[in-house]
Amino acid sequence: MSKFILKVNDRVEILVENKAFKSLVQDIEEDFIKINIPVCDGEYLSLKINQKVELNSYLNGGKCFNFYCDVIERGKEDNIIYYKLSEPYNVKEIQRRDFVRVDFMNIIKFKKILESESEEEISFKDGLMIDLSGGGMRFKTKEKLEKYDNLLLEFTINDKLNYLKAQIIRLEITELNEYIYGVKFIGISEKQRDKVIGEIFNIMRKQRERL
Repeated sequence: MSKFILKVNDRVEILVENKAFKSLVQDIEEDFIKINIPVCDGEYLSLKINQKVELNSYLNGGKCFNFYCDVIERGKEDNIIYYKLSEPYNVKEIQRRDFVRVDFMNIIKFKKILESESEEEISFKDGLMIDLSGGGMRFKTKEKLEKYDNLLLEFTINDKLNYLKAQIIRLEITELNEYIYGVKFIGISEKQRDKVIGEIFNIMRKQRERL
């Protein structure tokens, strides 16, 4: 595992249910760290003393880590609310967040995006998601498509309906003459990507709990 060293102003995310609340490291001491109040889409996260929280950090150089802290106290300095957290523990390195991939079977719908036709004129086809990452997914279908086709995807995760555009970058044929397509998301905003990544980590946590 790469060396894990948090620094002041490093970005961290606190994972709660299917949301990733963003925060910055304000101060670091030998046995605790201080972060500003975490926020997600304008919603502030309230933490309780002695609460165990799960965090991700994205450090310079593309290194990503998952770890846990306990909430020690809530305070305020110069009108800035902060949380003091224990020294990180159960630290593990994870893949760069855009490529953290989870095996996940889920019904999806898709349709080709064609310049000669409007999206409303093309009907959705059915597919089965095999895995999902912040950068794309793999899905299986009986429909024949071509490499570099552009698609509009419709899929639901955690009761949230998602519409994302994607491009086929890999394809294979199974023994049952079904097609498996690897696609990358295109035109995705950072806000959309953050939501997909938050949903991925929520799926991963639920899968770990079943073990």
